[in-house]
Amino acid sequence: MTVLAHRLRLFLSAATDLEAEHEAIGQAVAHIPVPSLGWAIGRTPRQGEAQFVAWDDIASADFFVLLLGCDIRAPVGAELWAARRAGKPVLAYRKNVRRTQAAQAFVTHAALEWTAYDAPRQVARLVQIALVEAILSRGPARGLPPVERDTLRGFLEQLRHGELETPSLEGKGAGGGGVILVPGKDLPAGGVLVGEQKEVQDE
Repeated sequence: MTVLAHRLRLFLSAATDLEAEHEAIGQAVAHIPVPSLGWAIGRTPRQGEAQFVAWDDIASADFFVLLLGCDIRAPVGAELWAARRAGKPVLAYRKNVRRTQAAQAFVTHAALEWTAYDAPRQVARLVQIALVEAILSRGPARGLPPVERDTLRGFLEQLRHGELETPSLEGKGAGGGGVILVPGKDLPAGGVLVGEQKEVQDE
């Protein structure tokens, strides 16, 4: 899949009890050093929003990340089905918490390769590593300049060896979905700079 309008697209599927994970992953993704590209992040609707499946966002996603906490809630199961229907590889993470019977059955029967985690910042780092590995494995197809591929390789080695700190959650704004950019890039309509308090609007 080629890059469209210099945007990498991530869909993050998770129930409403994992808002801290949404924020941590949004922050972490925004700090992946790919200056020639931007990120567009879609997500499961938040509590109080209409619970619908974002078919188009999932179908256009380059990466689909699934998080599971204590329970499985709509529309997460349907989002996974949509991702599989669209042929998306799934990065699946389950939090080390006590799960409901429904959630445990989902873990057992979803036929996914789960990675366990304990805290939001831990899963953010795991997602960073997985995304950078995926970008590098398809780097030539994505048209990344050689200098950016070299930078990403160095960034990945630092991540693997724990030499980089996971971004702090003090700056909010990356968990709402939409266009996520680091400071220094042009801000498109509907985008947000990481760390600003403005709520992200969908692209």
